[in-house]
Amino acid sequence: MTAECGVDGLPRNVVYGDGEPIEDEVITLIKQVYDEARLRFPWQRADMLIVDNFLATHGRDPFGGDRRVLVATSDLYTAGALC
Repeated sequence: MTAECGVDGLPRNVVYGDGEPIEDEVITLIKQVYDEARLRFPWQRADMLIVDNFLATHGRDPFGGDRRVLVATSDLYTAGALC
């Protein structure tokens, strides 16, 4: 795949800040820690989720059926403004 897509086109291209690839064992550990810290709850009709993308990681399990996504954003602020 690397020859076909290049390193930046790979499905999992995870690197350290210096550009060096993160070892598979480290990625496995990170996934394990995320899984252990995950918070799940049953969604109910009309539930709404508000997430601060700067302070939380977030994701979702696979979803089936119809859904409606509404998005609102605030003024842009820098990481320095958080400190």
